[in-house]
Amino acid sequence: MSRSLISAVRLLQTLPFANLTSLTFLDLAYNKFNSLIRTWLSNTSSLVDIFITGSGLIGRIPRRAFENMCNLRTIGLADNLLDGGLAELIDTLADCSNSSIQGLYLSDNKLRDYLPDSLGRLRNLEFLHLYSNSLFGSVPASIDWCPPFNLSVLRILDCQIGDSFPTWIESQTNLYSLTLSKTTISGVVPDWIWKLSTNLVDLDLSENKLHGNLSEMLMAKGPWGSVDLGNNLFESTLPRLRLSNISELSLKNNRISGVMPSDIFDQNPSLLLSLDLSGNMLYGNIPTKWDAREFLMYVDFSNNNLSGEVPETLCLLPSLVWLKLRNNNLFGEPCNSVSAFKGLKSIDLGENKFSGNIPKWRGDSLEDIRLHGNRISGHVPNNIGLLLHLESLDLSNNALDGHIPASLASITFLSKLNLSHNNLSGQIPSQYQFQTFDDPSIYEGNPGLCGLPLPRMCNPHKPDKDSSDDNGVWEKMARNVSEKMMLLASVVLGFIFGFWAVCGTLVVKKSWRDAYFRFLGI
Repeated sequence: MSRSLISAVRLLQTLPFANLTSLTFLDLAYNKFNSLIRTWLSNTSSLVDIFITGSGLIGRIPRRAFENMCNLRTIGLADNLLDGGLAELIDTLADCSNSSIQGLYLSDNKLRDYLPDSLGRLRNLEFLHLYSNSLFGSVPASIDWCPPFNLSVLRILDCQIGDSFPTWIESQTNLYSLTLSKTTISGVVPDWIWKLSTNLVDLDLSENKLHGNLSEMLMAKGPWGSVDLGNNLFESTLPRLRLSNISELSLKNNRISGVMPSDIFDQNPSLLLSLDLSGNMLYGNIPTKWDAREFLMYVDFSNNNLSGEVPETLCLLPSLVWLKLRNNNLFGEPCNSVSAFKGLKSIDLGENKFSGNIPKWRGDSLEDIRLHGNRISGHVPNNIGLLLHLESLDLSNNALDGHIPASLASITFLSKLNLSHNNLSGQIPSQYQFQTFDDPSIYEGNPGLCGLPLPRMCNPHKPDKDSSDDNGVWEKMARNVSEKMMLLASVVLGFIFGFWAVCGTLVVKKSWRDAYFRFLGI
């Protein structure tokens, strides 16, 4: 059955046009049914895999829909609007004495109910996705229960599964991905979680009420690729980490205190891509040894009490895409020695004590610059207009003076701008992109600024010399670039014309071609 036959209609109550007694695979995913699950599915007892993901299914999951379907291996009903209980579906599947169900994907619905004990009777279950529902309870409630299945993936998110860490997970030695996020579990993370499986590469215990000593946990040797312990109640100093194979580590929004170790990693984590320590109580200087982290893309140390200067080695990371250091006590001139960022998209250094001038950064990828709430002075550099992909710029609450450079108006992607509470003066540019910045709060707190959208009009008899000079400089730069482009184009066109004037003639006129080759002695 092709997807195009039903993509624009409701899920049919019956299928009079097809004999489905031999159907084993049914994929109706990503349609727009906006209808109930139909009970005709129970007539397709031969089905092995069924996917109706993201298709606007509504209402309860009817028990009859999956009766007599004991050959089912995969059920994909994620990303719909299904509500009601989960027990009827699980009970129906468990009633099959030879149930072969391996994958149950029910995430991102509106299911609300307890987790039924019958889940423990699905002996072949390997993949269980229940996140983003309103489920509650453990599986099952008995403490010493050991399930007959051995999961490879367990993902439960935004469900209330109880106060304590589910002890039955200790028996799941084949796990390579475990998510228990926003599940209301509390207490100390059990020691066995760090020895659970030699295959575990994805561990997400974020947004719970877990606590304990991070030193013991993060000193453990493991195969993990991603570890997320963010938004919990962990209290300790930050240890030197021994997770040599880790690619992503998040400890954000905990109660970690103390000074960062001078070498934060005990071993060289060459695969490290992301490090998030934001929202803690770390103080002291940022470590300087970053030169070996060649693949590190995301660094977030914001909302701590860090001080000192930003190490040049951090700014020079070759793969850096996001750098977030806001709301600390950092000072100096941030990343001033870096003239060009190769791949950096976002840099957030707001709410610190940085001083000096705005660095004259260059970069084809820069989209977001936030320097608000510092002590930065001087002019906004004219070359800021060369950041052609810039979308957001926040320079508010500094000590900047001079005029707003006209080059800023030429950044066509710029959609968010905040220049408030500085000492800027002169006329606000009115051309190009500045026609969209009509909120006066963007410019408030600059007594010397005039022109729309502010109520202060500029004096027409007093030309803005700085602005005129800047316009002239920028126009000269643009003219030079244009002239160079025209010169390059004329050289290329001249070469092409000359080449074909000679070679084309040789191709067309045989007599000229023979004479030319005789001249060359060929």
